[in-house]
Amino acid sequence: MLKELSIRDFKLLRDVTLTFSDGMTVLTGETGAGKTQCLEALVAAMGARSGDDSISKKAQKAVLTAIFDIGHRPDVAKSLVKAGFLEDDETELILERTIVRCGRSQGRLNGRRVPIGTLQTVAGSLVDLLGQNARADILNRPALEILDTLGDDSHASRLAKVKQLHTDWKAAGRTYETEKAEIEKVKERRELVEFQHAELEKADIKAGEEVKLTRENELLETAKDRLEDSLKAASLLSGNDDETTGARDHLQEALDLLNNLMASDLALKGEYLRLREMVYLSEELADTLRRYAENIVDDPERRSYVEARLGVIHQLKRKYKTDEDGLISLRSKLTEELEKVTGASDRLKGLAKKRDFAREKYLKDAVALSKARSKLAKKISKEVKNHLADLDLPNATFTAKLDSELENPKNFRADGIDRAVLLIATNPAQEPAPLKKVASGGELSRLLIALKTVLANRDRVPVLVFDEAEAGIGGETAFRVGEKLVELSGSHQLILVSHLPQIASQGRGHWVIEKSMDKKDTRASAREVTGDARVEEIGRMLGARGDRAALERLARSFLEELPRKSTVSP
Repeated sequence: MLKELSIRDFKLLRDVTLTFSDGMTVLTGETGAGKTQCLEALVAAMGARSGDDSISKKAQKAVLTAIFDIGHRPDVAKSLVKAGFLEDDETELILERTIVRCGRSQGRLNGRRVPIGTLQTVAGSLVDLLGQNARADILNRPALEILDTLGDDSHASRLAKVKQLHTDWKAAGRTYETEKAEIEKVKERRELVEFQHAELEKADIKAGEEVKLTRENELLETAKDRLEDSLKAASLLSGNDDETTGARDHLQEALDLLNNLMASDLALKGEYLRLREMVYLSEELADTLRRYAENIVDDPERRSYVEARLGVIHQLKRKYKTDEDGLISLRSKLTEELEKVTGASDRLKGLAKKRDFAREKYLKDAVALSKARSKLAKKISKEVKNHLADLDLPNATFTAKLDSELENPKNFRADGIDRAVLLIATNPAQEPAPLKKVASGGELSRLLIALKTVLANRDRVPVLVFDEAEAGIGGETAFRVGEKLVELSGSHQLILVSHLPQIASQGRGHWVIEKSMDKKDTRASAREVTGDARVEEIGRMLGARGDRAALERLARSFLEELPRKSTVSP
């Protein structure tokens, strides 16, 4: 529940702190005193959009702090513990919002800086605001959405599953249509694709082939010259069979001379050894060159083939304006396109089967959801009718009418196959008709309270905030509305702005919002009233004219005689 709301420099509320207990707390005061601003401050603390006009004049920032006890929402507490905002045994949650003039708003959760969106998410699970436009919301909000809101957790799960199945079905349909369009596109250019594919298949270009052939062609072009040069070099090193001397012979002769010199002087031993190595090296080099010459291929036919093959590759590169890798990639792409056409029929049949299967799964669950809605509609209609009777509409009938559209696939939507309309008749002479046509402001107010009472047993949001829920009602009806709100406060904490003494007198807590003005400033303040002070405030709400003592006696009778039903802490 909401324990405390602290407001600093928000509009007319310069320094106001409101405390709340369980049950129903009412805010009263003269028109324009700032009651609604208190609720706006709460909403702003929860992360609602607020601009510079929310900040009091002469102030540079507004600071709003809402303190909650979330002991009755263990699911929320668990998620906050996991996120590091609470300790395991903590239940106090502090939401703080700072609105800075000409600057960015700041949000804090238990002292930790958080995005404003985080405040909105957390607060959304704790507080539900029914503002002055809530009655318009009943008229404009889709009836099917209202009906689904009144379902339990299992109904919500069933609805979520239908939405997911609808998404899956539509996705399968898009996949089928995309594939079909691509196949049609390929069919239109099939002749060209087949020709290009055949051309590239015939060429059968391999990765790296161009580089390899270019190198081979260079070797074939120089084969004669390389053969002649290698054999000549070998001959110069080792001589020929015709007894022509070579470098090796001259080196051997020099080696023999050094050997003779060493007989007299060993100082030349090192030179002798190096020269001997040169003799061996020259022999080895000559052998290597002869072997190299033996492996040289001078093949005019191979050279013609390599040149022709390179010509094919270069011609295709020019034609398709790409390199060797691009030609190989294009060949694969064209192969895939032809395979699409070749196996198109079977593939489309498979995709159509998946699409139809997804459709059947959706329809199966959508029909089950429709049946569940039909049961829910009957149950809700009965419950709302009973609550309307409690709210001084004893002859009212309320019907959530459903029409299934199973025969029209165009109406298969993410939320199912149903259309809904909320019908009401407030007296026996009336035929049930849509809310917009027959419901007055007071009747809409009571219908809203009846719906919220029905929802109370299913809704996990612990705090309900009403801004003038009693619009369009008065007299004995107002007493009935107050009693229904007290009943609702047995399962939820209620905070409401009221102008009716019949309702205000039934609150467990009571705050009066007052506005003061002088030449320099206008501000609003809040005071909690009990005892005689509360009697005085209820008397003021009864009217400023007439016998003041009589009004206060009447006010006291309101406070003393009306039952207090809000005994369960939300």
